[in-house]
Amino acid sequence: MNSRYELPPLNESMKGDISLFSWVATINIPDMANEETTKAGSENELPPDQREFALTLTHESIHFIQALSTSYMYRSSCLLWSEVQKVVREIQQLSPSTILTLPFQMNTSIGIMLDQMRAKKGHLSAPNISGISATDLIEGAAVYIAQRMHEPTLNNREYLQLLEAQYSKGNLRVYSDAYRLAEWYLGDDIFDIFSVICFLALCSEEPGATFCKYIQVLGRSGILYTHKRLTVHDLAHLGAIAGITEPITAPQEINVSGVHPILFRYIMDLIENPPHGIRFVDFAARL
Repeated sequence: MNSRYELPPLNESMKGDISLFSWVATINIPDMANEETTKAGSENELPPDQREFALTLTHESIHFIQALSTSYMYRSSCLLWSEVQKVVREIQQLSPSTILTLPFQMNTSIGIMLDQMRAKKGHLSAPNISGISATDLIEGAAVYIAQRMHEPTLNNREYLQLLEAQYSKGNLRVYSDAYRLAEWYLGDDIFDIFSVICFLALCSEEPGATFCKYIQVLGRSGILYTHKRLTVHDLAHLGAIAGITEPITAPQEINVSGVHPILFRYIMDLIENPPHGIRFVDFAARL
């Protein structure tokens, strides 16, 4: 490595991460050399490290699907890519003797954008939850979908217990606040439609506020008493009646935000070769 650059130490406690501008995933692979893989039975019978690795891989893959399907994620990726390129150009102009430890700090726009993604929108609140941010929805949906994919028999009570055990303290609440707030207002009914609401909210300008509006609309309509598993179309139609702006998907956002050098080709491939037998928005919302 060029001695000009000093990288911060790797966070070995981090299970996985994915860059929101380049979409390169980093996943810590556990040492599984001495662990035996179960040939049959449920996934819960896998050794803990193997099961955690599988969940992490799924979680980061879901973030990629979010970027290919929702306007907010695609737009944010384009903006972050543009700002990172500015940083690269600035670094290229520096003296070769300059030591860089955190080059992204040269650009305050990146920090501002990330802060905006984490900013809580206080349209609804629950005990110990002051509002919902875009990041709460991005991470909350990924945890929810990954857990349901790997544990198909999971129910609402068990999922709440999992959130309490693993994601109820400090910064880890970013993975649970959105679901816990929605469950506070809608109860067990949220379990089958949580990721669909997250998807629609991430297809808006203000995901946190839009998410809260959908929760309010669902509560007031009473539709969940008779229809538990609403589709993307059902929810979007209900939202439109209540004045929620029509959702904008990532392919539509390309016309506004332009071409992202990584995501664009995958989106074009999905448009040209859509999933067989299912609308892509339904796939992206529930996987």
